[in-house]
Amino acid sequence: MVFQLSSDQLTIQFVILQSPEVKCPSREFTIPRDVDTAKELFDFIAGSAEKIVDDNIQFVRDNRNLKKKKFIMDSEMPVAFVFAFPCTHETLSKAYLTKWTKEFNCKGVVRKDIKVLLQQAFKNIKRLRSLEIVAIMNDTVSTLVSAACLDPKCKLALYVGNGLNACYVENFNSTGAETEAQSEVINTELGGLWKEADLDYLRTLYDKELDEYSADPGSQILEKMVSWMYIGEIVRLVLKRLKHDGVVFRSLSGDCELFKKHSFFPEYVMIIEGDTEAPFSKTETILHGLGIELCTDEDFNIVRDVCRLVCERSAFLTAAGLAALINHVNEPEVTVAVDGILCLSYPSFRDMMHRKTLELVKSGLTFSLVPPSCDRSIGAARIAAASLRLRNTKKSNK
Repeated sequence: MVFQLSSDQLTIQFVILQSPEVKCPSREFTIPRDVDTAKELFDFIAGSAEKIVDDNIQFVRDNRNLKKKKFIMDSEMPVAFVFAFPCTHETLSKAYLTKWTKEFNCKGVVRKDIKVLLQQAFKNIKRLRSLEIVAIMNDTVSTLVSAACLDPKCKLALYVGNGLNACYVENFNSTGAETEAQSEVINTELGGLWKEADLDYLRTLYDKELDEYSADPGSQILEKMVSWMYIGEIVRLVLKRLKHDGVVFRSLSGDCELFKKHSFFPEYVMIIEGDTEAPFSKTETILHGLGIELCTDEDFNIVRDVCRLVCERSAFLTAAGLAALINHVNEPEVTVAVDGILCLSYPSFRDMMHRKTLELVKSGLTFSLVPPSCDRSIGAARIAAASLRLRNTKKSNK
């Protein structure tokens, strides 16, 4: 079983690696807004697992060769947990949450062992007591493994959605001897890059204002300048300032939705950025929905320019991080698995990012940006299977 937890959604899926032709059950659950503590969060995850098991009990029996009527197995059902938040790992299955990101905040989880919290929630439900968490990983890592299994040249993965992150394959030889190089997947937590790189000069007054009222001030600075979750709010703050300075929406008097936090949704940025020809009907519809009427063509052009510049900056900053990693991997030809709504759903963003990355990559290195060839759950399941194989090998050697 593969569990994928993001800022607002939980996905649970059964995966059979040796039978790709079998359609495996999958179900998505929206995380309730009132989930506030560690117990509430992990009880919700376990309760969701019980629901998908109940709905697919025959599938589980058929594919686990279960003879008992109830879902109580002689051997554990391995679980891979894709946890899209920064963690410190001691082992593949022992991970401690470093901090919450993406405006998610649940008390009592930071610096706690994620496996212990979820395993305890499983134990509280009789039917789930045989579930065993064998691997915990970031979503970017599972994306990389999914792609690399089909394309050996895939050495990097990039995610630009509600968060920003990248990972890559690091080759090293710890002994210095002429032996085959070892490799390890490095999760960079790219969205948290800032203080270490002394990049504060890149921040605008809008970035600073957004950060101040975010759920985690002073954290994930680059992510807040780039990711899908925040670009709409940056545009809103710019337009609000331009209105205050009398540059745009001169006919507007009084308050409107534009002055309310998070009222300018990120999809507005992409729709308006692509609305390039008069009469700018898409832009007009969005602005009317925000209570802004009687707009001039100049207003429409200014709004589109702001959206384009915010989107372009996001793409260029992402490209800078990606190019640095491609240069570090330093292979003549690499594939980059790209994921996340900005990479997959908005060609203009991907094209801008690609062009800037080409400018920044060292001469002689080539790269290709490709969407995941299969769901990241496949990569997560492969990591779990490898973890089990390694554990079994160690046992047999003893």
